[in-house]
Amino acid sequence: MEKKNKMKTKEKTHQKPRRDVGYFANLNKNNTIDEYELEVLKGAYTKSDVLIMKTIKVDYVTYVGLQNTFLMSVGLWDEIGGSDIKPEAEKKNKELWDEIQTVKGFWNLSKEAVEFWRENSITLVVEVVLEGKSAYGQDKRFFVNSEGFSYARYVGLSEERFNYLFFQKEKRELEEESREKEMEFDVFYGKLGELEKKYGMGDKK
Repeated sequence: MEKKNKMKTKEKTHQKPRRDVGYFANLNKNNTIDEYELEVLKGAYTKSDVLIMKTIKVDYVTYVGLQNTFLMSVGLWDEIGGSDIKPEAEKKNKELWDEIQTVKGFWNLSKEAVEFWRENSITLVVEVVLEGKSAYGQDKRFFVNSEGFSYARYVGLSEERFNYLFFQKEKRELEEESREKEMEFDVFYGKLGELEKKYGMGDKK
């Protein structure tokens, strides 16, 4: 028997959809956020426009729990997911737009229409937000595209989380270089400042 979700959440189900950008690992159906982040760090990811259909705000314990149970049905995703074509695409090519609106079945579309869809599509997602700020004052968020399933089939990182991930990677590399070369403190902190500027880390408290 499926357990009902007892996680503490604040949900905005009927919010006005809003746009954002997400970074999705090319490998789907992972159970943890760590698995997705490792793929992204390898460069195996796709940057996608997303349309946030629902926002869930959670405390730290729930946030960590969700990040480690993506393949479980937790009753939060409402089968939200898949993709749609951006409304502004109609102005780019009315003929292909009309074909997409009238032909039943994606794979019944012409090759041109399929390519047009892919170039102008937007992914429908649920946004999960950790209430409060994390390191460097960054919001912690991720996106779930369930593709109509009850579990988190695809998971994407927000832009600030993506930047923080690569900032941490390069910071560790800088620290290692500093130890190996016995780098002067002013040189190290100068390089660290450049990294913070590159990824927009700065002190945002």
